Amino acid sequence: MGSKQILIVEDQAGWRDQLASPLRRDGYAVTAVENYGGALEALRQKDYQLLVIDLSLKPGEPEDREGLELLKDLARLKIPAIVVTGYGTPKDEEIARREGGALSFLEKQNFDISRFRQEVREALRKAEEMEKELATLRARFLRGEIINLTENPLRRTS
Repeated sequence: MGSKQILIVEDQAGWRDQLASPLRRDGYAVTAVENYGGALEALRQKDYQLLVIDLSLKPGEPEDREGLELLKDLARLKIPAIVVTGYGTPKDEEIARREGGALSFLEKQNFDISRFRQEVREALRKAEEMEKELATLRARFLRGEIINLTENPLRRTS
């Protein structure tokens, strides 16, 4: 299996580099884009195992929440996401986690690259577990062990 694909969506070039460089050194395949449209285009071109999204994607406009909208829009793709933001509020964090499925919410003011790298590893581990669980569910369904998909598919039928 190839290296894990990570998509970074950050409007500030310096931050894009600060987020992407250590991940590339860790062996991940990183694509970095600066806006919502760039993210959609990148997602059309390849499968990503992790998203890293800034909440405010328009330079100089901290009230902009285009990144939060992107996160919410992409939640249905079930790609794990980490939020890195300079303008986050507790309400933003709650929405990012509840509606956008964000696993982590990191603030730029207190940014710790070691913690970021650990959060990336943990998010990718969770994504791998989800993929294995889905593969198991598909196999059980194909074997006829799961007949009704409205039941709890994790419950063993024997």
